[in-house]
Amino acid sequence: MFVIIPVAVSHLVVFIGASREMAGAEPEAMKTTMYYDGGCPVCMRGVRHWRRLDWARRIEWVDLIEYPDALAAEGISFAAAMDALHVRRRDGRLMVGVPAFAALWSELPGYRLLSLLLSPPWMMAMADRFYRVTHRGRYARRCRDGACDIAGAARSDDRV
Repeated sequence: MFVIIPVAVSHLVVFIGASREMAGAEPEAMKTTMYYDGGCPVCMRGVRHWRRLDWARRIEWVDLIEYPDALAAEGISFAAAMDALHVRRRDGRLMVGVPAFAALWSELPGYRLLSLLLSPPWMMAMADRFYRVTHRGRYARRCRDGACDIAGAARSDDRV
């Protein structure tokens, strides 16, 4: 057991800063990033809920309606980005579909256990297959109904 008694207040500040560094505090640029459809009422219900849980501000939230080229550098078109959830983990890896949900949930209190339950490869594969079947062409269907106003966004045939 260590007991640290600061000699002066300035030493205490230095010590607190060092302890955060040793504890692995992450720089701002290392946040998990969720790319979501800000025009989808069902999606936004989930985003609002998860944002309330993100009290530690570990997640950056990027609305693809506001930033349609957010994933273009990855070679992912707007239509493909809107076809499935995309999350960039803090380590830089881009996750798509249910693995993206698992990456997001691993950062949120109350959802970490759910993320762990999805960790066996067979469970992840089964859940991802279900997600892709039920969400295939979701954005294109919404556009066909006239609910989107971005030119060319209804094409979902240019998937990654």
